[in-house]
Amino acid sequence: MSDAGPSLTEGEADLYDVAPESFIAARDELARRLRSEGDKAAAARVGKLRRPPLTTWALNQVARIDPHLIEEMLGAGAALKSAMERALDGDASGLRQAHGDDRAAMEAVVAAAVDRLAADGYNVTDAIRQRMAATLRAATVDPSVAADLTAGVLAGDRDAPGFGIDALAVPLSPAPEKAKSPPAPSPPAEAQPAAPPAESAGDDTAARRQEADRLAEEAARRAEEAQARRREADALAAVADRLESEARHAEQRASQAREKATQAQRQAAAAADAAAEAKRQADAAAEAV
Repeated sequence: MSDAGPSLTEGEADLYDVAPESFIAARDELARRLRSEGDKAAAARVGKLRRPPLTTWALNQVARIDPHLIEEMLGAGAALKSAMERALDGDASGLRQAHGDDRAAMEAVVAAAVDRLAADGYNVTDAIRQRMAATLRAATVDPSVAADLTAGVLAGDRDAPGFGIDALAVPLSPAPEKAKSPPAPSPPAEAQPAAPPAESAGDDTAARRQEADRLAEEAARRAEEAQARRREADALAAVADRLESEARHAEQRASQAREKATQAQRQAAAAADAAAEAKRQADAAAEAV
């Protein structure tokens, strides 16, 4: 679970709209005001809120300013998951389109977040883009992360559990960078972890992209095998239906033959009775003569 959530009060949620370098001062001011109002429990809760990293703050800004981008991304992620499940069941017809829609929707959110950072003069690196993409992927598979993101109150970066298509496989276009003096450092307790070196992140990204491609190829192969098995099963079912139909027709012909035989037996019995009666009458006439 994240430190923040949609259940936050309005004042607490507003903290996540504050620039990262101003978060600590705004948080402490809110905590002091709550204590002065006698709400010590709320003041203690606010005092424990941690400053969100720059990556998370940018995503919160997108959720607050362009919520439709978040909605489209979450919808595309859900559609991709459904397409992958259908592919494992043998129907891979919509997998390619769903994958493309998911990549486009996620890249649109990352691009909007990068634009916001660049507009405010922050230096945007590939590592920042990849960390935002990983958090967005987590939102597509974790409802609690999705709720925090939709509300614009994400408290930190998140990593997605296994999804089949890794977040880092999303192509992220670099945005123009503008220099800006680094924000004032926060107290040690609030320090954020340093971003990984760009070169290391690039190597990790390439490996993850290769793994994602391998998983996609494996899913396609399994889908083709499932389709082949389904075609074979359909062919066997067609043969079974034909044999069953022939058996029904044979049974009908046999039934008709039995009915005709029974009718012939009844006719033969009636003829025998008629012959016996005629003989009896002939014998009676001969006796009378």
